[in-house]
Amino acid sequence: MVKKVIGLEEAKRRLEREWKPSPRVEEVGIWEATGRVLAERVRCGVDLPPFDRALYDGYAVRAEDTFGADEASPVFLKRLGKVEAGEWPSVGVKRGGCVRVATGAPLPPGADAVVMVEYTAE
Repeated sequence: MVKKVIGLEEAKRRLEREWKPSPRVEEVGIWEATGRVLAERVRCGVDLPPFDRALYDGYAVRAEDTFGADEASPVFLKRLGKVEAGEWPSVGVKRGGCVRVATGAPLPPGADAVVMVEYTAE
């Protein structure tokens, strides 16, 4: 059997004509929901965690302080402190500064980005 290639617009027309979403909705517990398609948006009534946190080890920075930085043109920032996971920041990030953060640590005030430790040197 030889299949003929069709254009994008024809593919869209065929899809709209042939595809019918399943109207059946079933309510299941969260553990049974794996692999299923949601019928509506799921929302949590509480922010968890209730703070912005570092997704990886690195340095919490003000993103604008790093604009244009690369290996050939590095940016030098003053290390102002350190925050481990489970600790609360005792210092904020100011222009030209950074704070070392561990994965899961809360971001210090003033920080809006984290530079991965793999992209830094002390």
